[in-house]
Amino acid sequence: MRVYLLVVFLCFSAHQVFGRAVELVHDLPIQAVSAAGRLFCGDVPLVNVPVKLIDKDHGDDRDDLLDEKRTDDEGKFHVTGGTYEKAMIEPALKIYHDCNDGEIRCQKRLFWDIPQKYVSTDLYKIPVFNLGSINLELGFGNEKRDCKH
Repeated sequence: MRVYLLVVFLCFSAHQVFGRAVELVHDLPIQAVSAAGRLFCGDVPLVNVPVKLIDKDHGDDRDDLLDEKRTDDEGKFHVTGGTYEKAMIEPALKIYHDCNDGEIRCQKRLFWDIPQKYVSTDLYKIPVFNLGSINLELGFGNEKRDCKH
């Protein structure tokens, strides 16, 4: 009986201390996004390539990581994630690769914004932004080097 009362007391206390913060978060709708694609270097699928789904933030606030996966044996990836935000989230993909890189230190980092129409507050109907099949031999103007992703 004492254990039961202790558990009830701890639950009540936790609700008093943390309940307000939880209620504030749940007043905001969760915003979710999903993206998929397939990556190649020429005709060869890029295997085990890190793909990050983020919500871009501004100023001193760091970007929120929504999901992170690695490409499979066929170069395919599918990331899905969400977060609570007051304003509309700004989803983007970061892809880290070494296609046509030789022995250069650090990976290339690609950054692509995901259109707002793929952001959903209905977690049962999250549209998938289909990047399609991309040959990263092409090179992109927004590629940068990242040594510590």
